[in-house]
Amino acid sequence: MGGGAIAFRWLIGVCTWALSGHADYSEAGHAPNPYVPWLGPYFVLLTPVLSGLVYGPLVQRYAREARGFGCPR
Repeated sequence: MGGGAIAFRWLIGVCTWALSGHADYSEAGHAPNPYVPWLGPYFVLLTPVLSGLVYGPLVQRYAREARGFGCPR
């Protein structure tokens, strides 16, 4: 269980670096992504959209039971 938590935390760091170009985007002063400077700060809007386009089909294919808000009613 501890290894999964460590891997998850590492994955968050890798994704943050890959999508924002900074180790901690909140400390970077909302600087534009150095990988796509032509987007300026608008990459913050584009990143969740692209992530959802990847995440949605994965959930649809491998976790059909994952529905709703994650809280039982």
